[in-house]
Formats: sequence, structure tokens, C-alpha cells
Amino acid sequence: AVIYERKIDVAAERERLQKELTKMEAELAGKEKQLANQAFIGKAPADVVEGMRKRAAELEILIQKNRAAIAELK
Repeated sequence: AVIYERKIDVAAERERLQKELTKMEAELAGKEKQLANQAFIGKAPADVVEGMRKRAAELEILIQKNRAAIAELK
């Protein structure tokens, strides 16, 4: 059996995760803003709206996982 221990720079990893979290939160806010706009919903094709809803749900899950990873590093 081979034991593989990976050493990470906690501060650098936390900073990377924080940047990623900020980016995902901004994308989610944009999606939510568009989905709240009734004019957009009325004009956009149904598949585009559905794709945005799926991506927003995916982002919410990713944000939760990212926050948990950041909390683990503290």
C-alpha cells in the first residue's frame, strides 16, 4: 500500500476558494436578476430560461460546497 499525503498551502487554498466563491455568487446574482425580470422571462425561449434555472440551482449547491471547504480550512 502506498500512502500519499498531499501538503497544501492553507492560506493560498483559502484565497483561491474565496475568489471562486465571489465569482460564483456574482454569477448567481446575475442569473437571479434575469429570472426575476418578467420581461426577460416572457421574451426568452423556454429552453434558455430552463437552462438558467438549472445553472442557478447548480451554483447554489457549488456555493454551499465551497463555503464548507473554506470552513474546513479555518
